[in-house]
Amino acid sequence: MIIKIIIALLVFMVVVVVHEFGHFIFAKRAKIKVNEFSVGMGPKIFGKQKGETLYSVRALPLGGFCAMEGEDEEEEEQDIDFSQRGHFNGATIGGRILTIFAGPFFNFILAFVILFALFGIRGHQTTTIASIQDNSIAQKYGIEVGDKIVNIGDNKINSWKDIQTSLSKLDKEETTIKVIRNGQEKEIKVKFENSNEKVLGVTSKLERNLFVSIRETFNTFFYFIGTMFDILRQLFTGKVGVGQLSGPIGVVGAISSAASNGIYSLLYITAFLSVNLGFINLLPIPALDGGRLVFLFIELILGRPVSRSKEGLIHTIGFIFLMGLILFVSFKDVIRLGIFGAN
Repeated sequence: MIIKIIIALLVFMVVVVVHEFGHFIFAKRAKIKVNEFSVGMGPKIFGKQKGETLYSVRALPLGGFCAMEGEDEEEEEQDIDFSQRGHFNGATIGGRILTIFAGPFFNFILAFVILFALFGIRGHQTTTIASIQDNSIAQKYGIEVGDKIVNIGDNKINSWKDIQTSLSKLDKEETTIKVIRNGQEKEIKVKFENSNEKVLGVTSKLERNLFVSIRETFNTFFYFIGTMFDILRQLFTGKVGVGQLSGPIGVVGAISSAASNGIYSLLYITAFLSVNLGFINLLPIPALDGGRLVFLFIELILGRPVSRSKEGLIHTIGFIFLMGLILFVSFKDVIRLGIFGAN
């Protein structure tokens, strides 16, 4: 269990450090002074000054940070000599926009690299059945190895993810599965004995080539993005409550569970987590990258910045709100996961 938690924390740290590295690289390009680039949080274990930047390793494996000169200062422009200090607000508006956007963008790049490697090494799951578990629903109702699933109920199946999604959304115990067997369509009626766990008990035939790897990398990436938009929609419509979201504790738990299922599951959830972090940071919420980009685009349009003190106050309020939200969902995670004997 300890090993799984350590793996989960390392995955979480890698995803966050890649995000901060994106900020770091583009800050350097924009000639913004980076005071410190840290791997980890909390007390400093090791640090090396190189040029204007302190590169450090800190005790807590909970991410990292890129501390840019003046990024969070609230002073007005006339109070600071930007050009002499490599100040964040002294960089060009384009340089600042790219620096802030680079964090989420590097998360998206990380997800692409992981997914491409995953599909390139393991292969892409098709909708053709490779094997059937003993005593499974598929075996019981006559689904055979080599069958290609084309429909589940009224849902057309184009990918393995479609099979999983269609089964999870079934609101009844019985459904009809349409397959292609030996070139002919065949309809198979199945009934799930457990209405809460609709699993066929089959594995997918894998297909492996460069074109498929590229295609599935893009498909899966945009599937992740679509999932995030779907969650937002459900939040706004009330179908999902804030209490159902997962905080850091829930994320670590999910990564630990994926680690139990092997390296491919771990890589898959790492890619999803990276997309998740990039997507959330681009939301126009104060204190997040998206909130900062809103102010930068306002400056670009108006030709002058919003009052630094007012912007700083808005980001501070946003940060307090986000910390409160994280504490709330983390408390829910503790209850949901039964940590410390909670029920």
